[in-house]
Amino acid sequence: MRINNVAFKANNSVLSVDDFTIASDETISNYPNPFRGQTTITLAQESDKVTLLVYDILGRAIFNGDLETNSNRKEVVFNLQSDKKGMFKYIVVDSAGLAYKGTLVAE
Repeated sequence: MRINNVAFKANNSVLSVDDFTIASDETISNYPNPFRGQTTITLAQESDKVTLLVYDILGRAIFNGDLETNSNRKEVVFNLQSDKKGMFKYIVVDSAGLAYKGTLVAE
């Protein structure tokens, strides 16, 4: 089997590594995981709101937006479109500017 003439094109909607410093000392988690439709992300510290970036394994952006935290200011609920299934990576940036990463599995 031979593969000839493979070409990759640039796409502006993929996740880049610019402007992110991941806070490696603290961890975050989400539950349930795997999930169907909705998951709760538990933050390492209190925050009024977060910026959530979710992307698939190929680096395509699935979600990029600001979400309000729950009343305890340490949890945020994320709703994924029902037709999306698979493994996703995410980055959460809290109101202090600290970034955390994790993995979502949608059934």
